[in-house]
Amino acid sequence: RDAVETLAYRVHGDSVIGDSWRTSEGALFQAGSMLQALRDVGGKGSAELVLDYLHQRSGILVEEAHDLFRFPHRTYQEFLAACYATNHDFPTGLSEQANRDVERWREVVPVAVLRAGSRVPDAGWRLIDSLTEADGNVSSSTKALLAVLSARALIEGHLHEPLESQYEPLVCRLKRTLRETCEQGLLAVLDRDEAANLHCMLAGRWAMGDSWIHVPAGHFWMGTHEHPETPLPGFGKDAVSLESPVHKVGSSAFDIARYPVTGGSYGEFVASGGCGER
Repeated sequence: RDAVETLAYRVHGDSVIGDSWRTSEGALFQAGSMLQALRDVGGKGSAELVLDYLHQRSGILVEEAHDLFRFPHRTYQEFLAACYATNHDFPTGLSEQANRDVERWREVVPVAVLRAGSRVPDAGWRLIDSLTEADGNVSSSTKALLAVLSARALIEGHLHEPLESQYEPLVCRLKRTLRETCEQGLLAVLDRDEAANLHCMLAGRWAMGDSWIHVPAGHFWMGTHEHPETPLPGFGKDAVSLESPVHKVGSSAFDIARYPVTGGSYGEFVASGGCGER
């Protein structure tokens, strides 16, 4: 098993990122890589027989061509790589890899945190600390994504329940980074949405802070100048006619939260009794 985990970690780190890298298939490697991994961990017996067992009998490896193998699914490769990361050069090994190329390791990181934390909660926290500690050489987007991945694993593994006092500074670090991710638009939309949701869960409140924006009463223009019969791809045939002509609309004053309402924050609102039955 140690040899297979070693192989998965090496293959995942060495695989070439291209158009097919994020497919469901594991990365390709030569049989010699498996044999070398077996020798490196001090495996006994015939390496060729072990390789034959992994391919022919257990299905752990799939042969794509002569002397060319892969793991049957990328998620399996990522799981095994996470297992290796929690048992070797922990926690700095994976942290260094993820800080250099977070996209490559984005599925491995949360699995590693969950695996480490499920055995020893402190180990999960140590890995999160290593992943998210301040480093001036790491880009803001990398820090943001590592905070998202760490917070996701933290919550899924319930490592913050109950929250012990020695971990409070680390949670504050995560919340600060998650908030900055949303405020500064550091990641793609879906990742920012997850960051907002995770912040709400860690903060234990309905919204990301108590910040509200007042929008004063006023008027604005809405509608379109397009001809009513102009086709609008993706919309119904009457879309333009329903929006014509451009007209002025009045609006009363209102307050709006600075941040979007997420599923997690609305769930907190409902659970607290804020939404009565109709």
